[in-house]
Amino acid sequence: HFLRQICTADDAEDWRQSMASFIDAAQPSPRRRAKFVALFNRGYEGFSALYTSCTPQATQATKRYLREGRALSEGIVNRYGN
Repeated sequence: HFLRQICTADDAEDWRQSMASFIDAAQPSPRRRAKFVALFNRGYEGFSALYTSCTPQATQATKRYLREGRALSEGIVNRYGN
């Protein structure tokens, strides 16, 4: 979410909303919900410490994470089905 935001991607806010939707769909216990939120925020804060503007490195990191996320998602669908 942070990298998409600093690089002014059109879908920047979608990532935060997707995480919120994921948490809602999972219906976690309050403790687990807090853990999901804390981990999301930790990732956001970590990237904000590394990147203060949209650099070529930030763009490359975004592309890498999108590829990895796509591969993980496809792997889950292929393994567990719809």
